[in-house]
Amino acid sequence: MNTKIFYSSVIYRKEMFVKLMIFAIIGLSLLYLTNHFIGNRFLLFFFLIITVLPFIFISRLFKFFTKKAVILFKENLIHLTLQNSNSEIVYDFEYYLSEIKSYTIQFPNYRFASIKLNLKNGKSAEYTFPKKKQDDTQESIDKILKQLHYTIENYNKNLVATEKILFKPSFFATKSGLFSIIGLCFLFMIAIFLHILFHQIDSFPIVLLLGFMIIIQLIFKRLADINFYKKWANFNLNDD
Repeated sequence: MNTKIFYSSVIYRKEMFVKLMIFAIIGLSLLYLTNHFIGNRFLLFFFLIITVLPFIFISRLFKFFTKKAVILFKENLIHLTLQNSNSEIVYDFEYYLSEIKSYTIQFPNYRFASIKLNLKNGKSAEYTFPKKKQDDTQESIDKILKQLHYTIENYNKNLVATEKILFKPSFFATKSGLFSIIGLCFLFMIAIFLHILFHQIDSFPIVLLLGFMIIIQLIFKRLADINFYKKWANFNLNDD
């Protein structure tokens, strides 16, 4: 197998999410304190704008949490180099296939695809790639995922079953994911029952509506993740 080189981008999605949540908590706390102890409308409006502004321009924030990525697929390893905007190497990772126990591909939302490598030493490494190419030099995420599967399946073909790298489904495609959705449905029904018990039956608060929409979205996500897993679990080295 020849070395394959792919150019893409890696987004520090979790780091961005954590920082946005911390920012939102601070902003909401300032709103609460201003409303209860100061009562200044100008300050309330100012803190409200500051709190929601990052979420309005969230697509532009991605560039501050994005690194250029060069991915090398070799016969026995995967090499990932992350670079800043000046093409300077900031991180360099190398994973020998013999060190990988299993891998998972997830789609957190329509913007991203994540590759998670579970290592035999108990550690894991997860990298999130944008589905949309950042420039013309980058490869599509579909080609990168296909090469990942090809590299691992090519490595697995001469190994006994206990030594092969396993391709595992994402969380919502597993039984645990199904039980989580069932649990949410159960809690949702309890919430509806309590609302009917203590409020007018013809009213339906927005919170319950949002909860219903989230459950429907998770059900569709589970179906999509299952279909994706079935497709690639049957991956054949002779496929185009």
